[in-house]
Amino acid sequence: MTDTVSKRIQHALARMASTILQPLLMPLYAMLIMLNGSSYMVLLFPPQVKMFLILTVIVCTLVIPALFIFFLNAMGALEDLKMNNRRERVVPLIVIMLTYALCAVIIVLKVSTGLAFSGMMAAIACIAVALVVTPFWKISLHMTGIGGVYAILLFLGIHEPGDFTIPMTVATLLAGVLAWSRLYLGRHTPAQVLAGFFGGFLAASLVLFIL
Repeated sequence: MTDTVSKRIQHALARMASTILQPLLMPLYAMLIMLNGSSYMVLLFPPQVKMFLILTVIVCTLVIPALFIFFLNAMGALEDLKMNNRRERVVPLIVIMLTYALCAVIIVLKVSTGLAFSGMMAAIACIAVALVVTPFWKISLHMTGIGGVYAILLFLGIHEPGDFTIPMTVATLLAGVLAWSRLYLGRHTPAQVLAGFFGGFLAASLVLFIL
């Protein structure tokens, strides 16, 4: 009885972690981190600009992609909303990349370039990695996303005067929990989890440190 309860709790925790840290939420988390971790964005961006950035990211990187995925599922183009079949991920990933690009264009037109734009380009790079690998191998999209967010935190830690020890520690723990959840739920192998994290981290780091 105790083992059954323990397994149920673990399963619930794994599902919760996978939901809270799902890929479509990562750009929003990244934007919130940048708005609060970048000194110039904290000091120079008025509240209305920050709200504009947050709403733009929500609409372009969460609402539109989610609606498209729901539409594909309703039309029978997806077996399920989790997109466990890697062959079904290609079209959604292309659409997600386009909506991310739209978000980047809006940021350039309304806010100008800077860390917000670089962050969106880093997110596009993460999707590009997943899009290239997915037709051949089921790389973890969850870990690709959190790998990109981790790269942004590292970038801020290097370039900003504040102490990012606690945020980096929290991000490391969350990445570990997310990796455990994907393995526990049987969604990925250890290799797919590691490839996802480091693929997203390296792609995002390359963009951030170049731009």
